[in-house]
This record gives sequence, structure tokens and C-alpha cells, in this order.
Amino acid sequence: MMFATVKSFAEKQAEGSVRDCVITVPSWYTYDQRLMIIDAAELANLKVLQLVHENIAAAVMFGIDQKLEGDQKLTVLFYNMGGMDTEVTIARYSMFNVTDKK
Repeated sequence: MMFATVKSFAEKQAEGSVRDCVITVPSWYTYDQRLMIIDAAELANLKVLQLVHENIAAAVMFGIDQKLEGDQKLTVLFYNMGGMDTEVTIARYSMFNVTDKK
């Protein structure tokens, strides 16, 4: 029911249909718990593209927002203290240029 509700909110915001999703899960989730999350999402007609650990999702989002230049490097510690556990992730960011070679 939660996925159906969130899907409805997302469709209103996007003004269109939502079919695919990426879901964050705690790193301590077992294999069976992860399968249950996928099953619940599929009941709401969502195709789960990936399950991602919460800290990794935070690190990716942080990296997307950064404006690094040249050979600048940045190391960041992500600290997540929840009710069940504490997770720490250290991520290092650097500039990566992609050139189109035809």
C-alpha cells in the first residue's frame, strides 16, 4: 500500500506515469527482506531497477551536486546513526572528463 501511495504521489508530481524505481534499503536487510521489498513494489506495478544501500544513495546524490574542477579531490565521511545500527561510508570524489571520440 505504501508503494502504491508513493507511486501515486510521484505520478502527480511528474504529470505522467511511473513504472521504474530505485529503492534504498538499510545495509543490514537480509536477502529475504530485500525480496519482500521487491515483491511489494511489484504489487504496486513498479519495476525495481536496483536496491541501493542508504549511505551509497546519499554519497551518489552528494557527488552529483558537487562542482569539482581540474585535479581537485574531495573526501567525505557519511555517518548514518539509526535506531538499529550506525553506518559509516567514506567516499572520494574527483573530476572525470568524458570526451566523445568519433
